[in-house]
Amino acid sequence: MDFFAAMFGFFLFVAWFWVLITVLSDIFRHREMSGGTKAVWVLFVIVIPWLGILIYILVNGAGMADRRLRT
Repeated sequence: MDFFAAMFGFFLFVAWFWVLITVLSDIFRHREMSGGTKAVWVLFVIVIPWLGILIYILVNGAGMADRRLRT
């Protein structure tokens, strides 16, 4: 049982890291966002990671796929 708990924890860590990298790359891909706004979002995501990523996806999540395909 400990093995499965460890594997589940490792999976959650990898998934979390993947979402973090995806959100950070989307922040820098966003052409309509100014440099100051990008800096605030990056600080928000780094200082309060769970809340910052959740709010970023709620606010800017609709255009993430479009920005990814455009680049």
